[in-house]
Amino acid sequence: MIPIIVVALVFILIIIRRVGKFRLQIWQIMLVGALVVLATLQISPQNALKAINLDVMFFLFGMFIVGKRW
Repeated sequence: MIPIIVVALVFILIIIRRVGKFRLQIWQIMLVGALVVLATLQISPQNALKAINLDVMFFLFGMFIVGKRW
């Protein structure tokens, strides 16, 4: 049940992106969601590391560089 709640909160915070006076970046919201899932042992750190796809990471890194507003 915890992962479902975390995903719902992450989606809601991404939509809102502002909590009081704080403006949250998408990566901050996603990082906190991932840390909550790890801290509550919903996934082990070893399994989390195994789930990382380096091809996707490099693709996203490239997209963020290309899409960055100057």
